[in-house]
Amino acid sequence: MFCAAPGLKATRLDSDTGKPSWSLPAGGGSTGGSDVAMPPVLAGGLLHVIAPDSGRLEALDPGSGAVRWDVPRSAYASVQYTGDLVVLTGRDGRARALDAAGGRERWSHRSGSVGTQWVGAQGDEAAGLPVLSWALSADGRSTRITAYDRDGGRWLWTERLTGNLRPAQLSGGVLHLLSTDRDQYTDAVVRLDVRNRTVRRLPLDAPVMQGQASVSGRTVLVSGSGTGSVVALDAESGEQRWRRETMASQLSRPVAAGNAVYVAAGDGRLLALDARSGKVTGQTRPRMDDGAHTYAPRLAAPVVMAGGRVFGTAPDGSVFGLDAGRAARW
Repeated sequence: MFCAAPGLKATRLDSDTGKPSWSLPAGGGSTGGSDVAMPPVLAGGLLHVIAPDSGRLEALDPGSGAVRWDVPRSAYASVQYTGDLVVLTGRDGRARALDAAGGRERWSHRSGSVGTQWVGAQGDEAAGLPVLSWALSADGRSTRITAYDRDGGRWLWTERLTGNLRPAQLSGGVLHLLSTDRDQYTDAVVRLDVRNRTVRRLPLDAPVMQGQASVSGRTVLVSGSGTGSVVALDAESGEQRWRRETMASQLSRPVAAGNAVYVAAGDGRLLALDARSGKVTGQTRPRMDDGAHTYAPRLAAPVVMAGGRVFGTAPDGSVFGLDAGRAARW
């Protein structure tokens, strides 16, 4: 298991004991960016890290932490991963697609607009799907989605969808986007099938604040802050299967595994919900920082691994592992 933290570029932890096998301190001085560490990403067989006080994206050997290749990060507004590609987007809208294993440029493309970002499928599924760019119109009333061939960057098609939309996940050949209303609440999930370009809107019974979403099979899970909403929708019909208000003021993206849904709360708790009913089946104690800063601007989603273990992080800097089958005793 790999982690990062302010002042720590990356560390590898034994998933059974939690003991580090190697750790790399961040260095290079501040670049004026956020002091929030970006989570490491495994892509192309390497561990990709961006330390908040470093100006470079580095690809590390997962076994030793040695740098295999690196590129300047400061010139790019965003970094996205899809399969074996790393897509770096410049502030002028130009994107560079690099091979995640070797750092070689596969293709580059100018999207034509500032603020364009990219999204793609993950894992083995990515090889059969295009890479997508998305950009919000100046008036916020429409969202442009453009598909490119992932191997050469060739333009395939463009769709302009109604509404202020933000991609959540591309899976099963369908791009799931979150719709934002005038009050900046998430009010629906929009599905764009990237194979036949059909569009379907799945409205929420009631909007949620700061919505995040994930897809698991035929279920779309949406979490929101404020009252800590977690909503389960049928991905095909849009029927709301259940909704649970956890009363957590801040939640992470929900993660489904087996018969459970896991979310992290802003106070450091990890919550388990029954995937069929939404009932809370277990939660850990809060883990808050004793210092002056007790708010985490970004909550890492829980990680579920083979063997029935679930891992979480907390504002106090701790990383913890739990038996997913004993949530009631957390």
